[in-house]
Amino acid sequence: MELSPIFPPNNEPIDFDNIDCQILGTEIEMVEDSELNYESPPQVLEIRNNNTKIRFFTDCPRPYLVIQFKTIKKFLTIELICLDENGQEKIFMASNRTSFITVDGSICKLPLTTPQEGWQYCMINLEDLFADAFGSIYYQCREVIIHGSCRLSKIYFQSKQYADIELPSFLRVVNK
Repeated sequence: MELSPIFPPNNEPIDFDNIDCQILGTEIEMVEDSELNYESPPQVLEIRNNNTKIRFFTDCPRPYLVIQFKTIKKFLTIELICLDENGQEKIFMASNRTSFITVDGSICKLPLTTPQEGWQYCMINLEDLFADAFGSIYYQCREVIIHGSCRLSKIYFQSKQYADIELPSFLRVVNK
């Protein structure tokens, strides 16, 4: 199984000294969320302000990005900074502020439609996204940046689509 967990990096308590990331802003902290389906409420990352963001440095070639998040009735943007097969930087921005798809040069903006409440499982096929938006071949994702108000449970890359039961328990949606 080819996985690259970014957040949390393993099934240990989260230690930001062991995660290659940069936090910009002050409205961010670890909180418990009892809505997740676990024996005891897990620690999740909460970003509470549109001016606060966290940047994960990834340099990962795996083509599937999985993010488990919960919106907090405000704006959220997921930004991906990637490279194509020629080393050209491409940026994808999925946001619940955006209502239609636009591609302008090397930037693709996509709508992020989520229910008002609850945890969301989002799997992004970067190979398909590159082909559709830019007509190029995906090489690697350099950064994952989360802006706005949300809670983050998991971020990881995988080489192919896996059923939940195939994943290590700390990456599963249903952790039983």
